[in-house]
Amino acid sequence: MDATVLSGIIGGVCTIAAAIVTFALTRSTEFRYKALLPKDRRLALEGYWTGQIEKHFPKPGTPEVYHFRGSFQISGKQVSGDAIASVQVEGKKVEQPFMLSGGFLDNKYLKMDYLSRISGMLEFGSFIAELDSEGKILEGRFVGYGRRTRGLISGTIKLEKTT
Repeated sequence: MDATVLSGIIGGVCTIAAAIVTFALTRSTEFRYKALLPKDRRLALEGYWTGQIEKHFPKPGTPEVYHFRGSFQISGKQVSGDAIASVQVEGKKVEQPFMLSGGFLDNKYLKMDYLSRISGMLEFGSFIAELDSEGKILEGRFVGYGRRTRGLISGTIKLEKTT
């Protein structure tokens, strides 16, 4: 076999192997610190939630209040979900769908990342919320990038389980 062909084959195999190893290492570190929840806490989180998000802008003023409705599902250590945040802007209702992904860092602290489901729309961030001892309230803070403000946003989030 020609040395050029052989070196091309070896290079290709090494490239594919490196991609597989990188993917495996990324996945293992992603779930390393997430907690596997006991059954009662899993049942408490899974289902539908509603509540309010108060977005505090970088400059002083009245916070913008969003209404949240969404759901969470758990698979192993991974928590995922879908949500819609809605707000009145100049008398018009604006709805923003988000995908959620994350997990518990303890039996009561949920860390989630959110990302707009609208293709090409840049809106993303993270929140950390505490699941109360009864499993009915999630309360915490978020930080992210807002598309309307074109900058960093932060605020509070309080959700209640509906079903």
